[in-house]
Amino acid sequence: MWLSNQVAQTLNQAMPTFELPSGGKVTVLDFDRCNLASTAGIEAFPNVEVLRIGNNKIVDTSGLAALTKLETLLASDNRIASLDGLPAQLTDLTL
Repeated sequence: MWLSNQVAQTLNQAMPTFELPSGGKVTVLDFDRCNLASTAGIEAFPNVEVLRIGNNKIVDTSGLAALTKLETLLASDNRIASLDGLPAQLTDLTL
């Protein structure tokens, strides 16, 4: 299941909870060009395997540590200063 700009505002406001569509298991999130400043709230999607957060204003990736199934992170064109806190199982990283 894909979620994109529809939930970008939820992440941008760091909402503590998010109601997923019934019967869905979100494994891919696409927040490319969503003007995000952080990854706060991303823990609401624990099954994400692919995360596209390129072309934003993200500085810190520490919120991604909660994504224990994340394998692919596409995060080019951000302001990321440190890669601390990235999940250990990450196999594909694009900055």
